[in-house]
Amino acid sequence: MKPILSLLFTLICSFCFSQNPWNEYAKLSGDSNKVYKDYYSNGQLRLEFTLKDGNLEGEYLGYYSNGKVQDSTFFENGHYHGTNKSFNQKGQLIIIEEYKHDTLLFNKDIYYYKNGNIKTEVYLFFDTDSLKINPFLKTTQHSSGTNPDMNYSKDLSFSKMKSHGKNVEYFKNGKIKEEIFTINELFDGDSRWYNQDGTLAGEGIYKNDKPEGDFIYYSRKGKVTKIETWKEGKLIKTVKTNGL
Repeated sequence: MKPILSLLFTLICSFCFSQNPWNEYAKLSGDSNKVYKDYYSNGQLRLEFTLKDGNLEGEYLGYYSNGKVQDSTFFENGHYHGTNKSFNQKGQLIIIEEYKHDTLLFNKDIYYYKNGNIKTEVYLFFDTDSLKINPFLKTTQHSSGTNPDMNYSKDLSFSKMKSHGKNVEYFKNGKIKEEIFTINELFDGDSRWYNQDGTLAGEGIYKNDKPEGDFIYYSRKGKVTKIETWKEGKLIKTVKTNGL
């Protein structure tokens, strides 16, 4: 499963890239030193953050109207710095990001089965050299009195950033189903897949999103049952064995 850029909110009107847009939004609250809280019409807390010397400092929290945390974002002197987390309305963690002074270093997307178990995890570690033109990846948009709205910049999408990572898929019972390494969002590197009891079912290597070399399949007893040989994404030959 390839990474999906998750929309966090709906777009309304935009800030420029020169400053962290969340920080610019927070400044609209007025005082340069204050703990700010905003509420839904039902009285439920919607936002809370701290301004220090005119800039966001510490944890910025956004809530759903049901009271569950929607986003937890950390700032240092008005910049993303540290671990940011997003949650769905069930309270499940769906995004983890690591920032250093507005530069995105790491992103993890998490998807779930209906039973609440994790279905897929997508890890991306970014090459900071690809962010030198503009380290700030996201755009924020808002209208007066509304929650800041968030989207990934089309000009600085993940697909245009150098990265390495891996995709991990799970069975509904929580066991790992498949693990594939990636480079720049393409399958590249080791791949392993498993049976529901946790035993290794097979392994192979991808290069530039295509299977390359030998893909080896195993029985639940660990014996080789089949070997496929691939070249540039094309199956060259298949050898079956008597492994049981």
